[in-house]
Amino acid sequence: MRRPLLIAGAALLAGALFCRYVVADRWLLRIPPGWRSASSYVGTMTYPDSVTGVLPERDVLSVYDRAMTVVSDAGRPDSITVEDLYTIHDAFSGSVIWEYKTRAVVDPATGARLEPATTSCSPGT
Repeated sequence: MRRPLLIAGAALLAGALFCRYVVADRWLLRIPPGWRSASSYVGTMTYPDSVTGVLPERDVLSVYDRAMTVVSDAGRPDSITVEDLYTIHDAFSGSVIWEYKTRAVVDPATGARLEPATTSCSPGT
């Protein structure tokens, strides 16, 4: 009677240790290796002309693309570098109207920023 209980207890303990040290780290990691997120949608925008500063008479139909990607795993497991690229395209010509790029060093376990992010913004051509 004791032997089956000991075997079952040992099997459950082994399963728990396997889950804790092999599976849980992967499941609980907020930003796993190779992580990428992307979205795209159509909307309107009203930015002033970069030269004159005058708003257009009508909103411009635009395509908004956002891609967040791990660009460096060099500091893993303590830190990674994530890039957030947000681009606005003219819906008809496909030309870039605005582009915002942000890079941040974050903790992959929590997603918290470890250093101030760097951001660049540029109007398209």
